[in-house]
Amino acid sequence: MVNGDFAKLTRKHGIKISAGFACTVEEIGLAVGEKVGHGSIKSLARMNSAVVIFLDQVEKVNCVIETGITRKGEFSSLRQWWDHGKTEIRLLCQQHTLNVTQDIIRSMKDLESDIVELETISETTGDRGYIEILKEKKMALANLLDVKVQGALVRSRFLNTNEMDAPTSFFFGLEKKNGQRRVIHSLLSGTGQEITEPSQIRRRAVSFYSTLYTSEYEEGETLSEGFCNGLPQVSEEANSQLEGPLTIQELQTALQGMQGRRAPGIDGLSVEFYKAYWDVLSHDLLDVF
Repeated sequence: MVNGDFAKLTRKHGIKISAGFACTVEEIGLAVGEKVGHGSIKSLARMNSAVVIFLDQVEKVNCVIETGITRKGEFSSLRQWWDHGKTEIRLLCQQHTLNVTQDIIRSMKDLESDIVELETISETTGDRGYIEILKEKKMALANLLDVKVQGALVRSRFLNTNEMDAPTSFFFGLEKKNGQRRVIHSLLSGTGQEITEPSQIRRRAVSFYSTLYTSEYEEGETLSEGFCNGLPQVSEEANSQLEGPLTIQELQTALQGMQGRRAPGIDGLSVEFYKAYWDVLSHDLLDVF
């Protein structure tokens, strides 16, 4: 198999095997391992009629995490170390996304050139073999276009791609439109005048909400006693549990209950990341909280 289907396989390639392919996941994993190294394969499974093999990028993230753990003592606080580590991982993922995008664009250009050439040859010769290859090339290009447009649709908040037509410039324009929708273009001042300057808009927003949420509470024992009298009280036992330190089990339960494909913090690291590296980072994560 390595000398055939996997002969040109490199660490950057992805392979998709149809559901009817007469090979097990393990056999495919062994064949790929002979090419890229068995130690590079972290996990593999059959999902959506394809054998998915995780390698390379996982190794890099593992390396960043392992190196970061050994450097913990170099930072003045655990919080500083944690923020530095998250930044390193985020930059690694951003670079990976950039590389994948460039690979997709390069592959699309190559496929477009091949399709034009094959169309010319098939029209001239009428050879059935060229026609079949042309169909395969067109299908591969359609798959790449689908991957590219799905990224734009997700960023544009059009999550249901089944409602979309074929990828066009319209869909990629949605991403820009969605970004513009998140920007406040004007506000009214306290006197009713329209404000359009970004700096003035920021000051007006801060001033408005500072005034809106200013506390009107006034100290007064009589007032406080009258308000609190008769209200249910938390028991000492429950209060002790609520004020007690967070436990590993509580943190894991909260993590498992989170919705997937979301980032629980502003760092951009997803729920899936924390679940994947829970065994490695759980105690450090608990210390940070």
